[in-house]
Amino acid sequence: MLKYTWNAGAASAHAGEPVGEVSVRFLPDDPTRAVVSWQWNQQSNTVHNECLQDFSRDNNRAASANAAFSGPWFEPGWPGYGYQVAIAPVQAGYSEIASMTLYDTAGEPVWLQAQRTGLAAPPPTGANLNPPMDLKYYISPYAGGYPVGSCGAGCSPIERSAGTLDRTFINAASATATLNASYTGSTGTVNQTVSWRRPASGVGTVAMAKLAAVSQVLVDRTGCVAGACPVRVDFAADPSDPYAPQARVYRRQLEPVSSTLYRLPVNTSTGEYTDQLGSAGTFRYELKQFDNPLAPDLAFSADVTVSAAPPSTCSLDDWTTTVGSPVAAAPSIAIPGVRYAGDCGMQVLAVGSYVTDARPQAESNYNARFFYYTGDRIGGSADIFQALAAGGGTPLIRVQHDGNVLTYSAKGSGTTRTVTVQDNKWYAIELQWKSGAGTGSLGLRVTGAASDSPLSTPTITGLNNPTDRVEDVRLGLISGFGTGAVGFDEFQARRITQPKRLCRGDANNDGMRTIADATVIVHEFTSGVLAAGQPDCNEDGIVTTGDAVCVSALFVNNGPVCP
Repeated sequence: MLKYTWNAGAASAHAGEPVGEVSVRFLPDDPTRAVVSWQWNQQSNTVHNECLQDFSRDNNRAASANAAFSGPWFEPGWPGYGYQVAIAPVQAGYSEIASMTLYDTAGEPVWLQAQRTGLAAPPPTGANLNPPMDLKYYISPYAGGYPVGSCGAGCSPIERSAGTLDRTFINAASATATLNASYTGSTGTVNQTVSWRRPASGVGTVAMAKLAAVSQVLVDRTGCVAGACPVRVDFAADPSDPYAPQARVYRRQLEPVSSTLYRLPVNTSTGEYTDQLGSAGTFRYELKQFDNPLAPDLAFSADVTVSAAPPSTCSLDDWTTTVGSPVAAAPSIAIPGVRYAGDCGMQVLAVGSYVTDARPQAESNYNARFFYYTGDRIGGSADIFQALAAGGGTPLIRVQHDGNVLTYSAKGSGTTRTVTVQDNKWYAIELQWKSGAGTGSLGLRVTGAASDSPLSTPTITGLNNPTDRVEDVRLGLISGFGTGAVGFDEFQARRITQPKRLCRGDANNDGMRTIADATVIVHEFTSGVLAAGQPDCNEDGIVTTGDAVCVSALFVNNGPVCP
């Protein structure tokens, strides 16, 4: 072990002074645990042995954190100052630990530590730290500041506040940071004052670089399912390599074997790219010495195995009939807005495609709920829901969508109500209809687009429809005009009570919104294993890490209870 002190005059560290020895031996069957043996010269050459383990070892490691961001980072121009980053999945999302390497005003080495747990997503999505991480100064409980015996009762370090650290990762090799470290204190025989601010003005950021001795290519996953497999590739060419500026990344298909390599569309030798793998096979990413698939490798990634998607179990068999070509499907990256909850939903591509339900039995009260994905429709209005009497005729209940507005109306009244909706968003549509001689009514509630507050939808009252009875229901793009695909999911209908709206963001379907839901959402996004509940928290039709951020914010701001 070498101790480095700071030479203020030369603005660099002094040569290392030997202060002891250290060795690390990992267990042969467990890379997350190790035995550390160390000897401190000031302890008469006594050797101590300690057991260490990965700080995320006991947590849920189903998700993966990109290892490209873990490691030593430094500010060019200030050798000896920097921080060591460790990022890993834990039980509630991700945890990040940053250990700062600094010097006090006397030039003695100082280590400060910052930790952030509960990040909904790993970098770069989880890069925004708001507020910044709090730096802590830890004081050894031992006399003189170094161990003199086995750790027993009362040997926990003493914690002191020491400023803040804010950082943003740009890619696997570059970042920005704002640091304000300040601490003055006495620890027995040791007096230390730390005062280090970067930038010196305290305004803006400074550039940070990853200390990498070799070129590297890292992937954020090694397995997934075809059709739902975005792979983030982080790569960096060793800047000391004369070929580094010309290095480029290619994807090789190992199984089934292909002689053709695909070049990632990134014209840099250091950076990151999210690659979409749509077919089954085994793939590897290779950082080539220059821009040619036949060039030698500077580095290559771990293999990524993509499993074939299982046969779809989605169907429309529960409906009485299908008209046209409505599609029952599981979600995929290429087709947004297919499903709101569970495994499957229904997508309708064109007017004239819908499903029917003939199970209502001359209902004088009819309550229904369904989720509707608005898509990006243009060119006219289409009926998306109809409830009819036996034999058809004028719809007793009618809901239309023209791309901007939902319009609902009822037989027995010339009154219509409208609700403005956004494109490419999920909405819960809840209907309450009853017949009566001047006392019939139709109520409609519309809630969605990442809001728990219903839009204003006054009830239509005074319907004169005493003999009307619902016996046939249609859902889809039933009739009308316009183009653009839409989606439907979670249809329910009842005679007396109103089906409740599902809780957006409750990905594990336990009736609450917590950090556990964020973990399930990230697992769906990274592994393709569909969540059992409602993972699309922001209701934009696609499950991403943005939904994990959404549900985490709901939990922090509103608590776990669903509205």
